[in-house]
Amino acid sequence: LSHSDTFAANNLLSRGQVLDVDVDEAEAVDLELQPGEMSLHHVLIVHGSEPNQSDLPRHGFVIRYMPTYCKQIGGRTTALLARGQDSYNHFDPVPRPLADMHPDAVAFRAKSNAVVKGILMDGAKN
Repeated sequence: LSHSDTFAANNLLSRGQVLDVDVDEAEAVDLELQPGEMSLHHVLIVHGSEPNQSDLPRHGFVIRYMPTYCKQIGGRTTALLARGQDSYNHFDPVPRPLADMHPDAVAFRAKSNAVVKGILMDGAKN
């Protein structure tokens, strides 16, 4: 489905993306979660939520499995090889951290996040 970038303050997505189609809310299915619960859904499922009313942040967690012949459009990023061998070298490998929250691992993640943000925001008008 096509999206538009809104950069709206109340939208947590990287570019404030919204669907360019009308969604029939009467057809929507509510999935109300209790504190501490999570939802898992396919990336192509239209989903959303009301504003977070708690004092705690809401987190999103994404895992994308893909074959090693895939590559990032718009720039080179990092990836963690789940299994097998990477014969294509389209991604920079993620090094194994020496310890939980090791300074080298934290710095690597910050740099990786900045690269991805640059790719995602490339061409943004806001």
